[in-house]
Amino acid sequence: MSVLESKYLLLQINNFIKKMDELYKNLATHYNLTDSALWIIYTIRLSEKALTQKELSSMLCMSKQTINSSLKKMIDSGLITLTSKQTNKKNKVIGLSKKGIDLAKNTADIIINAELETIETLSREKIMEFITLFNEYKEETKQQFSKL
Repeated sequence: MSVLESKYLLLQINNFIKKMDELYKNLATHYNLTDSALWIIYTIRLSEKALTQKELSSMLCMSKQTINSSLKKMIDSGLITLTSKQTNKKNKVIGLSKKGIDLAKNTADIIINAELETIETLSREKIMEFITLFNEYKEETKQQFSKL
């Protein structure tokens, strides 16, 4: 593959990633939420277990400070609850209040359902291939970046 062709493909990949980011930013704006607030609500709704701030930070690839700042605003708005874990009182589990659940039903749940419909339009094989290829690309890029 020529350098010119590789650069073109790199532009295509990055454009794809940016356009996906833009879709979610536009949804956050549409629902009058910050990006981080939308992603927090979305992740809580999609997760099958209670999450801590550290887990959210890791899952969303956002700094603990960003998550903490968003959570404080969401707590002040009455959207989020924090509950101490029985095993470790220091690590608090993040949950949605009644107001947060109502908001999630009108935001994150709609987005998740649209995404599930999108997945249903593709075969399982295509979805798995996409995940595999994207992960391979990410890991190879991570390895190349570690050399910098």
